[in-house]
Amino acid sequence: SRDRARQQLKQGGELQQQIKQLKREMEAQQAEILSLQSKLRAAERGMPEIQSKLAQAQEDAAKRASEAEVLEKRANNAQEAAAQLRRQLATLREANERLRKRRSESADADVKL
Repeated sequence: SRDRARQQLKQGGELQQQIKQLKREMEAQQAEILSLQSKLRAAERGMPEIQSKLAQAQEDAAKRASEAEVLEKRANNAQEAAAQLRRQLATLREANERLRKRRSESADADVKL
């Protein structure tokens, strides 16, 4: 009976130690929960500013894309104009060359007279 009483006391002491350990673990978990809740609230407070910055960045990107489109069209127009000017220049050079030949032929004819 004494052994049994000792065994029960021992088991009771072990249970009390386990209960104390569980309480410490619960307190640590509760502290972690409070810390995470605090971090979550801080993140939620910062969210409107982040969303505002994101919206501004998206708007800026859309403007830059629109500007890039305009510049691309201008570049294409300039290339087309340059090609047209090169063709006109070639035509003028050909006409100039024909005039030179006529003058030369005319000068030759005047010399023969």
